[in-house]
Amino acid sequence: MRRLVSTALVARGLVRPYRARARAAVSQPAFQQFMNYSSGHGGDPNANGDSTATRLATDRDTHQDFKPTSKSSDTSLHDIVAQDIRENPVLIYMKGFPESPMCGFSALAVKVFQQYDVPICGRDILGDLRLKEAVKAHTENTLRLK
Repeated sequence: MRRLVSTALVARGLVRPYRARARAAVSQPAFQQFMNYSSGHGGDPNANGDSTATRLATDRDTHQDFKPTSKSSDTSLHDIVAQDIRENPVLIYMKGFPESPMCGFSALAVKVFQQYDVPICGRDILGDLRLKEAVKAHTENTLRLK
């Protein structure tokens, strides 16, 4: 029955035969397709790279309620880094969180601290790359002072 239905669908041009799909060439490697998708270009090499938020902010037809707003606060990233260091005896700026590390080095660091029963606190730097730069700047300034 399944073969009869699939043959009828192929005959009417509604689906391609299975063999044609198996031999279909991929236009780009999988990692490149992912990069295009995740970058917002959607595989379009002629895309200008504007994010959806940028397009909405500049679109005259978008109502004010739907335009992106700035989430600014009085606390700078350098203050956040300094406060994190001051309040936590052991803090890891890592890819992911101690419960779910996102890279091998972060996972190894967490495992070492857990092996020695050291209570740790972690902050994900993948969520905000500006935070990552602030941590680097703070570290460089601290090392220069010593």
